Amino acid sequence: MSVTKRLEILDFIRELRQQLNLSQKQFAAKVGVTSKQLIVGKMGIQSLHA
Repeated sequence: MSVTKRLEILDFIRELRQQLNLSQKQFAAKVGVTSKQLIVGKMGIQSLHA
């Protein structure tokens, strides 16, 4: 998957979380991961762009 596509997915996740008015921790719980996994996943995707 291209870096551009991964960044689009990050934007979509952030927008969805904000529309649902959920914190990162609350959103992570809703999708079945820990908040640490969510943050580490986001950092990993973002580091590919740097």
